[in-house]
Amino acid sequence: SPRRDALKVYEYLACGKPVVLTADRVRSEFESFVHYAATAEEFASACIRSLQSRSNSDHAAIQRLLGEYTWDHRATQALEVCEEAMKRKSNPKSNIPNPASTIQHPLV
Repeated sequence: SPRRDALKVYEYLACGKPVVLTADRVRSEFESFVHYAATAEEFASACIRSLQSRSNSDHAAIQRLLGEYTWDHRATQALEVCEEAMKRKSNPKSNIPNPASTIQHPLV
């Protein structure tokens, strides 16, 4: 599928590898760290641009962003949802919002 969001892309970014994509897509906050190509010529050109444009500040920014998508972060979010659900269950007439509606899959 042309709108695929592959986990391997984030793994490559986490390792500091330059990334050029032909079909996969990334979450919008990672767009500035990848290059896209539709043809072989575009791919070769994007590889060169990607190698020339990477910096240590890019890697630091990527690491900060990826921190939002770790298993630890997801587990913390899941625990928060459970705690809020328990609060709502113990006080069904409260106005506590349902936090589960705000959590998205990490790669959606």
